[in-house]
Amino acid sequence: MRLIIVSGRSGSGKSTALDVLEDNGFYCIDNLPAGLLPELAERALLHTELLHPQVAVSIDARNLPSHLQRFPELLEEVRARHIKCDVIYLDADEETLLKRFSETRRRHPLTNESRSLAEAIADEALLLGPIPYWKPDLRDFSGLDQPVADYLSAQTDVEDMYQDILAYLTKWLPRFAASNRAYVTVAIGCTGGHHRSVYLANRLGETLKPILKNVQTRHRDLS
Repeated sequence: MRLIIVSGRSGSGKSTALDVLEDNGFYCIDNLPAGLLPELAERALLHTELLHPQVAVSIDARNLPSHLQRFPELLEEVRARHIKCDVIYLDADEETLLKRFSETRRRHPLTNESRSLAEAIADEALLLGPIPYWKPDLRDFSGLDQPVADYLSAQTDVEDMYQDILAYLTKWLPRFAASNRAYVTVAIGCTGGHHRSVYLANRLGETLKPILKNVQTRHRDLS
């Protein structure tokens, strides 16, 4: 079974992501109560009509806060059933989200008489906090800290990405320099900008410094 959980702040593109997944053969459920996630996975495993069921669900701020706080635990319950489960967290900067809601008649789910749109967008990021983190015990660290580096270095996908990016840069950066390019910017992003992107950017920078002149590494979201 394949299960994809789509989450993120309102206006970030969750509905579009579900539409794309549905077009690719996934059975999609919008606004699933997070507490029902293990039960849904169990029922899908027992489904007799599909040999390899593919399910995608959206979990967002319309959930009960207590259910969102339990999300890491619920996710572990699902994965303990040997279900391949991926989390896609979509986001956009607050200026973009403000513009999107200002240009549409849709009401943000967290706005009310005492909470403005800007406050609702900021509060939503905090409410969904338990969902972006793969390892809750690493939440307070960054990609500069050894526990995060140890965890990410052991992930095959992370290592593959690092090697692919490094191979591209070592091949093409000298050619850019030979064509009199004064600056080349390499941008790496991740949800939150504190863990995976920091780890990869830092590791790439340290590897390239002995090879190239004037390599600078900046971590935008840590400053």
